[in-house]
Amino acid sequence: MPINSRLQGLRDHTPEERRRRVVEGAGLPADALDPLGIGGGLTLEQADHMIENVVGTMAIPVGVATNFHIDGIDRLVPMATEEPSVVAAASNAARMARGHGGFRTSHTGDVMAAQIQILDAVDPEGVRMRVLEARDELVALANDQDPVLVQFGGGARDVTARVVSTRVGPQVIVHLHVGRTIVTALDPDDAVLATAEVGWA
Repeated sequence: MPINSRLQGLRDHTPEERRRRVVEGAGLPADALDPLGIGGGLTLEQADHMIENVVGTMAIPVGVATNFHIDGIDRLVPMATEEPSVVAAASNAARMARGHGGFRTSHTGDVMAAQIQILDAVDPEGVRMRVLEARDELVALANDQDPVLVQFGGGARDVTARVVSTRVGPQVIVHLHVGRTIVTALDPDDAVLATAEVGWA
């Protein structure tokens, strides 16, 4: 069933009526929004197994931004926020974009950059050249730090460097381009591996 993101007048309904309209508009099972009930559906014990140093949980309102048309498909966008007008603003922007074909997405690959900033270099251009000359060695050194991440398709891909002029003088900016990998967490050890991509760089 195609999704209908044009749920006009959604704000004029009660939360229960909104839930029904969202479920119908998205073609979801009737109980799909049940986990979003009062209290957020998260116990203290569950939270304690998710992150470190848990001291409690906090419920945040979950709303649905309407009118989104993304890559030719209508989408309802759930948003958790305590800030008034955010959902309305997103819905309004989506309504305006919809009149021009909606949103288009693109993907440049699963690569992120770790930035190293070198200050007070006597010869910034020389430093930049030495970094680029050592590119292969630096990539290999970075990948030696986490061979498991490399085994799963992640790891360092490239090193780039440039000199930037600032108010306090020239700085050498080095980017280590890191290929990300996503591991489906089947057990706690896999979950640790999945988070390695974030902390590795």
